[in-house]
Amino acid sequence: MNAGGSLLTTPGSAFTASMLRDIEQGGRIESDHIVGDLLERAPSEVLAPLLSTAYAHLRAYEARRKREASSKAG
Repeated sequence: MNAGGSLLTTPGSAFTASMLRDIEQGGRIESDHIVGDLLERAPSEVLAPLLSTAYAHLRAYEARRKREASSKAG
């Protein structure tokens, strides 16, 4: 494993994925660009259902964020 990869997998590491940081801060995420693209390319019957579940959760997050933003504006 390279040094960069070990930063993300070391127990107790403070490093996180950028999408997780965006979600924790209530920010915009790129679910279509990242997980949506992976889902389209998913080669296996095992990986596709997992990505589909993750994608559904991310889309729900985006819908909630949009709904809450519009209720604050109106």
